[in-house]
Amino acid sequence: MVMIALPTKLLLLSANARPLADALDANPGAYDVTVIGETAAAMETLRDSDYDMIVLDDALFGSETLRAVREIRRRHPITPLVVATASEETGYHIDLLEAGAADVLDDGLYEGELHRRLRLVMQQRRQNLALARRNSNLQTLVTLARRLHAATDPRSLLVEAIDMACRTFGLYGMAVALREGDTLHIFAGREGAATSTIFESSLRPHMYDPFMRVIETGFVQTFQNIQQDAYYTNIPALPRAESAIVLPLAYPEYALGALAVFGSASAPVSHDDLIIYELFAAQLTTAYQNALHYAEQEKRVKFSAHLLKAWQRFVSLDSPGEIAAVLREMIEDIPSVNQALVWLYEDEAADRMIVRAGSAELADTFYELHQRGHIASVIEQMDDHMQVTLQLGRGQKDPLGPLFRGLRGQQLMLFPVTDSARIAGGVLASAVGSGQFAIEDANLMKSLAHAAGQALVRTMLTSVMTEKGGRLEAILRSIYEGIVFVDNTGRVAFANTQFTELTAINPADILYRESEALFDRLAAESADPDKTYHQLRAAVASVLEDDGAGENYSILELSLIHI
Repeated sequence: MVMIALPTKLLLLSANARPLADALDANPGAYDVTVIGETAAAMETLRDSDYDMIVLDDALFGSETLRAVREIRRRHPITPLVVATASEETGYHIDLLEAGAADVLDDGLYEGELHRRLRLVMQQRRQNLALARRNSNLQTLVTLARRLHAATDPRSLLVEAIDMACRTFGLYGMAVALREGDTLHIFAGREGAATSTIFESSLRPHMYDPFMRVIETGFVQTFQNIQQDAYYTNIPALPRAESAIVLPLAYPEYALGALAVFGSASAPVSHDDLIIYELFAAQLTTAYQNALHYAEQEKRVKFSAHLLKAWQRFVSLDSPGEIAAVLREMIEDIPSVNQALVWLYEDEAADRMIVRAGSAELADTFYELHQRGHIASVIEQMDDHMQVTLQLGRGQKDPLGPLFRGLRGQQLMLFPVTDSARIAGGVLASAVGSGQFAIEDANLMKSLAHAAGQALVRTMLTSVMTEKGGRLEAILRSIYEGIVFVDNTGRVAFANTQFTELTAINPADILYRESEALFDRLAAESADPDKTYHQLRAAVASVLEDDGAGENYSILELSLIHI
């Protein structure tokens, strides 16, 4: 990179500019001089001036020189003002300096001293400009930090940080490299970067790549032209990047990654602004960690809500087919899931099954693979976390290829649906695009499969109990004897129709009421109510006191009035 020094734009205010102009011209290419020789024209020119330096000959303004110096300084506080004077009075020189002059030049200065003094003034101007820019950047950094720390989405935070940094610091571009094992996940862009246009890529860099060097060592590295680094991987979004500063993104416990700010040939990044970039990198690291934490908390909340919704739906289902359909729907509601397939066995031998998939063709494909034993082979690969991760095979023909194509994914995960004693079915889910499932997504799918397994157990138990209960009730209603059941709370739970026919007691008068109500009604229907009531109470007491070993039960003969 070749830097070309531009001439200093100098405004010379003098009625007799020839001697000073000749002295300046003696250094060719150093100054671009504009001469104004009238007071009114001088002040008019200064109104819209854009000069690097102003040289004022006090002979032009005479007694108004001090006032003119103050006015010029008021209008142009950053542009250095040098006064040329024939006066050697020390007090006058001090007044000029106090009024705002950067330096006072005597007529007797020789040419070399003149150029040296002007160079010093310009050097001071550059330092003042750099200090002003640095102070402005520090103030702006406070505002940027507030915006960064308000972010809740990690990816959006990086996109906004790139846009704000390029816009605020006048950068050609910026890149953030996040380390994930041996891989760097890179976000890069220029001013105006947006979520839809940001460059994003993952790569395995060389160990001497500039980003990797900074991450490994924790030291800042600067480059006059990073393109000349043999191990630098060019970023397509920043094709004309040249000068660069690469800084570590370090959290107390570990190195998160690295940040690079880039300049172009015409606007290189300056090492003088390193402290600004270091502060920005520190703020970005903290804000990114906070956004990650917030995103994880939000995922947990959504995880719990999703799982609760699944339990609420499963509890109202009555058949394995409904459970399979709802499980597939709940799995596909997860954002990272493309498609899902659910199967449940209808018998312990796994000969018959229910399959719920996006199409009948996919269900048939799964059934055929199951019949050939491929699904059983996959289940045998299940790890300690009760899951299997499948990648689409390359080269030789993958027997599960039709399943990958049907589910439209390059990665599949399998989770079993288990009841209390066996694998009752399973779930196959594909990831969106070429992505992979995060741990949180895998845990959620595993929990949904578990919930479906519990719902399946509940459905089976309910079915069995309903079937057995129906048979028992049919038996009780078919016999000739009148039967009444009292539950463990002492309430009447059942009375068959024969009991009503024999006693003329309406079931509504005794069902779900205390057993005392039954005794009172039986006693009231007998010829001797008091005797009947006490006999019933004694019989109940005898049953409750008996340990059941002798199976002795009281038999009472009741004479009912209406019979």
